[in-house]
Amino acid sequence: MGHTGNGILDAVTITAAGGGNNVDIMDRQKVRIKGELFNGAVSYEMTEDALSKQDLQFKDGPVRVLRQITLYLAAAGTSTTTSISERYYERMSVTGGGSGTLDPSYGVTYIRQSNDLNSAEAVNSNAVRYQSIVNLPKR
Repeated sequence: MGHTGNGILDAVTITAAGGGNNVDIMDRQKVRIKGELFNGAVSYEMTEDALSKQDLQFKDGPVRVLRQITLYLAAAGTSTTTSISERYYERMSVTGGGSGTLDPSYGVTYIRQSNDLNSAEAVNSNAVRYQSIVNLPKR
């Protein structure tokens, strides 16, 4: 597992000892945010590059690594923080998603977090299982 300087996941290598071929399968973790300010007069778009690492805590144990990162986002005169918890095990990882509050004045109309994988050849040669679980609020 590897992360950029601002804490975003950008490398996952399955070693030969773990049944892989030592090829990095992760392109990068992506964040996309779109919004409108001043009653739609100003539109904005941001990516994970706008996030900065505010705090990082982790605990390395014999079974797993627990990682909690707090990211800071400042744009268009507003700022917010979000925390993301991750658990890394020998043969899997779990990202708990983020938690935070988006003030309505931010005008967010779209927010998305995703993981982009490298080429299909790299992923398939490692026999990767990928599962995404989405919990949408009930309306």
